Amino acid sequence: MASLFGGIPYTKRPVPAPGTSLTTWAAHLAAWLAVEFGNLGRRTAAASTRSVTGNTDVLMTDGMILCDCTAGPISVTWPTPLPKTKDWVITIIKSDVSGNAVTIVGTVSGVVHPTLTAQYKAITVWSDGITLWKISAT
Repeated sequence: MASLFGGIPYTKRPVPAPGTSLTTWAAHLAAWLAVEFGNLGRRTAAASTRSVTGNTDVLMTDGMILCDCTAGPISVTWPTPLPKTKDWVITIIKSDVSGNAVTIVGTVSGVVHPTLTAQYKAITVWSDGITLWKISAT
C-alpha cells in the first residue's frame, strides 16, 4: 500500500483494458472519483505534533500543536467547513511562560474563542462535523 496526501491509504486500482466499452470506463471513473474524493476529506491515521510561533491553521496531519507565544499571541484556526473535520481530535498546548495567549478561533463547547493563558495549559478538541467539543482542558 502506498501513501498519498500525507498518509492517506492509497491502493492502485486496475484500469479497464483497451477496447473496453465507454460505459465500463465511465463506471470505473465514477467509482475511482468517489473513492479518491472521499479519501481527500479523511484524516490521516498518524497524526503528528507540530510546534508553532505564530498564527496557524489546524492541519489534517495535526494531533498536537505546541504554541510558543514568546513573540506574541497566537490564533489557532479550525478549518471550515466543519463536516470536512468530522472525528478530528486535536490537543493545543501553550508551551511558554509569556503573558501572551493562545486563542482557538471559533466556538468550542459553547465558548467563543477559548484561550490558553498560562504555560502548559491545554485543550483537547473534537469535531463531530457540526460543532467543536472540548474533551478535556487543563
